[in-house]
Amino acid sequence: MTSPSNLSSARRDGPQREPTMREVATLAGVSIKTVSRVINQEAGVAPETVAKVHQAVTLLGYQHNLHASNLRR
Repeated sequence: MTSPSNLSSARRDGPQREPTMREVATLAGVSIKTVSRVINQEAGVAPETVAKVHQAVTLLGYQHNLHASNLRR
């Protein structure tokens, strides 16, 4: 997993806004699709990867935005 000090490139706007899936992916060292699979509890993701994503989600305080998800449906 990327160290929190490497978040400067991921979080350019400061702490005023909510963290994004892209920032979670950057911190966990995985793709955005992998973060999506973990959040949506889809099969096919290694347990170690799930743990890395959950750790990044917790560290960043990421919260899944259902309104944003429903825009694509």
